[in-house]
Amino acid sequence: MDSNLNLSQHPEVKQENLTADPMLCASREQWSGSYGGQSTGCQPDIEIQLGKLRDSLQIPERLLSVVRAYWNDLTAKNADILSREPCVHWLVGLVYIVDLDHRLPYGSADPQAQSGVVGRPVATVTDLVEEANISILEFFQSLGCIQDSLRLSNTVQASITDLKRKYLMMTALFDKFEKLFDEIVKPESESGIEAGQCSNQLSQLTELHENKALAWTLFVLTKGVLFSGSASLISLFQVLLCSLDYTLRTLPSFLLNPPFETVRRDSSENLDQYSMLRQLCDYCNASFEEVKSLHMSCWEPLVLSFSSNLGMVELPELIQSYLNTLAKEGDINELKFLEHSQHLMPRDERDAGPGVGMEVPITPIRAALNTIDQLRNLLFMSKDEPSSRLLQFFQNCSNNPESAIQERVVTYREHFLSQYVAIAGKDQHNIARQRYSMAVKLYYRVMESILIGEEERLSQSDFSTLLNNQAFQKSLLACSVEVVMATYTDSGKHHHMVAMTPSETDMSFPWILKVFDLKPYNFYKVLESFVKAEPKLTKDIIKHLQWVENKVLESAAWQGDSPLFTVLGTVCEEGLPRPIVPVTGQEDDARCSAFPADLFLSPSCGGRQGYNTPEASNVTFPRWSHSLNLFFNKVCKLAYHRLQKLCSLLQIQKDLTHMSWTCLEHCITKKPELLKDRHLDQILLCSLYAICKVADRERKFKTIINAYKDMPHAGQQVYRSILISGKQYDSIIVFYNQVFMQATKNFILQFSPSRCGGAVLSSVPKHMTSPLKGSPDKVYEVPGRRNFTISPMKMSPFKAPLTPTQMTPRSVKLYSFGEGLGSAEKLRAINESINAVKRPSPSGNPRSQKRLKFDQVDDASSSEFVDYQTVVVYRTASSVKGSGKGK
Repeated sequence: MDSNLNLSQHPEVKQENLTADPMLCASREQWSGSYGGQSTGCQPDIEIQLGKLRDSLQIPERLLSVVRAYWNDLTAKNADILSREPCVHWLVGLVYIVDLDHRLPYGSADPQAQSGVVGRPVATVTDLVEEANISILEFFQSLGCIQDSLRLSNTVQASITDLKRKYLMMTALFDKFEKLFDEIVKPESESGIEAGQCSNQLSQLTELHENKALAWTLFVLTKGVLFSGSASLISLFQVLLCSLDYTLRTLPSFLLNPPFETVRRDSSENLDQYSMLRQLCDYCNASFEEVKSLHMSCWEPLVLSFSSNLGMVELPELIQSYLNTLAKEGDINELKFLEHSQHLMPRDERDAGPGVGMEVPITPIRAALNTIDQLRNLLFMSKDEPSSRLLQFFQNCSNNPESAIQERVVTYREHFLSQYVAIAGKDQHNIARQRYSMAVKLYYRVMESILIGEEERLSQSDFSTLLNNQAFQKSLLACSVEVVMATYTDSGKHHHMVAMTPSETDMSFPWILKVFDLKPYNFYKVLESFVKAEPKLTKDIIKHLQWVENKVLESAAWQGDSPLFTVLGTVCEEGLPRPIVPVTGQEDDARCSAFPADLFLSPSCGGRQGYNTPEASNVTFPRWSHSLNLFFNKVCKLAYHRLQKLCSLLQIQKDLTHMSWTCLEHCITKKPELLKDRHLDQILLCSLYAICKVADRERKFKTIINAYKDMPHAGQQVYRSILISGKQYDSIIVFYNQVFMQATKNFILQFSPSRCGGAVLSSVPKHMTSPLKGSPDKVYEVPGRRNFTISPMKMSPFKAPLTPTQMTPRSVKLYSFGEGLGSAEKLRAINESINAVKRPSPSGNPRSQKRLKFDQVDDASSSEFVDYQTVVVYRTASSVKGSGKGK
């Protein structure tokens, strides 16, 4: 059951049983303004506004009484923020929250919700924003402030997130819909109909706007039926294409622009019923096979159920059917987009037109389609079966893994299909098969690339141990499926108004771990190898895999049943010390590598195993496994990066930041049990607060939490619900006093100014380059060239020339070649000067003797990257310099 907001009870910090040093304890006041607050009473203006809402929206008094209580609690905590906007802005948000919590008191597990028997909302979201005369974005801002101030149930939190997600996707889809309709259908002025022409054509022209309304209404109605839960942007766009196809096929050819008028069914007898749909998909760069599958399997049968006896759908009936559904759900009235309602439409920045030299931003639909198109092109020549080269690797193994691999692919296909249709619906079975088929192609492709790299690195061809390792194979296949799923379901994050995270869909990570029965600690091991093996992955997919890795490092790998604690327990049983991770100094490639053989075959302790080479038994390695060392390195680097960012937001001095890092690193490497079933950020926040307090530079927990909220990865569950013991959860202040301080008290007191000598500070982690960064600093290797890499230049040292009005007379002479008299003579003189410095080679060929020898690296630059833009600019600069000498 979700924990609903209880206005009469707030989490108290009971300190009478604590044995900790009072100097380190956090008091209740540290958390004031985030949980508690006394009722201040309603202002008269509030009662007036509540009365208006009650009369206009027919809100029952039992709900208004709860709204008043929420308002009192909200006023006690954020009176200064509430005073900045009219009170009705906040009241409509509270009405939405109270009504939603009243209808679903037990959350998504409510038997009434599962059976579909849920009470009607008192008002739709559109009714609320229109009554308050605010935009939907202002409504979302009010909800965000309420979320930060009150302890809302999980049901309400999820509903608000889902509402924002739906709105963002619908704005993007309507924008795309209008563009497509305007590009495909001729405007009235270009339709070719004159006043004296037949009345039939004139009637068809007057029905043009009705057909536009029909297409949009058909879309919003069918997508609501087909995707009752969350759906990806691309899935909804495919439904939109089906709706457009239905409408365009009813329009006469003279109303359509090329090439659509030629695929109108009345223009040729040889066209099939999917000609218009195929043309739409080609025009939008969408997959015709996927859209056709959706059209045949579920969209067309659904539309037929809406049709009248004559086989046509009627717009008034569709509108009424949609409004009936809207009244039951209480969401945004998406038909209002057709009216360009000021309450729903965001400000269109394109109205002002792009500035000079400015690039028109890519739309969310286009960005999503481009990402999918790149993946399809990547797998165009691949098959969903092993290639001849991969089969050769299988045959070279002493224990051929081919049959086991193919059986595993078939087995998990059934698992995937059943889990997919359980969420998306049985109508999506064909789509699920297509997704899995793409994933299998990527799986075999990446496996082959990994084996080629390992063969070159280890100088061997027998990979029996690795290829028969079930954890490796399952992780690699699961990662391939995750990439495909993210390509299709993670598209909404491209929207520019609100950043959208992959967790906002039902089939995003860690859903794939459930399908493949994988532990996060094992799954993360394949991520970096996957990116290295497939360099053509898009930047968005690399960022997604980075997000997945961070989720594993911060919390998923620290779950109670994680193999990580099994490995740590084995180390402790053998009498070895807790890990002291080498996160500083010069880290060689071997220590920082993430090769599959190193990670999946690295033992928990002792020497390296599983390489199928005679030399392996003679090599000794540190007692800590390579896999465990790399994991703790990554955790420490992530923790230090976040700590630095948080200290920067709080303007904390460097010495205090360094001491906080020492405490945080101590908890991670020496007391990992603190992280069990908890979040890395929880330990980070407690470490920072403890060090600030013991160093007599105290920062309130409320101040630290408020700064933490501004970090992009922050979540309310990090500081509101933390495991204390058993099944008891409470706030971070309770965790700090009852758990964290008890475990780290002696270590933290070393940083007290009264202690002589103080604690030894840990060295800060060095930057470790990872292909999962997904940054614009991506490095490319040139095939056939040793020790030569290319990376985009961050910032050119050469500035663009000024305009003539900003130059001195001398500068104008240096830069201006095209204006004024004698321009041709100037250019000829420059060319002669450049040619004068060239020297013929001994062979007679006019080639320069000075060449960049890419295969030879001098001692000074053996580890440097060569920037191709720098090379080009350097040669240009040399030419200009030479021209000066010639003159």
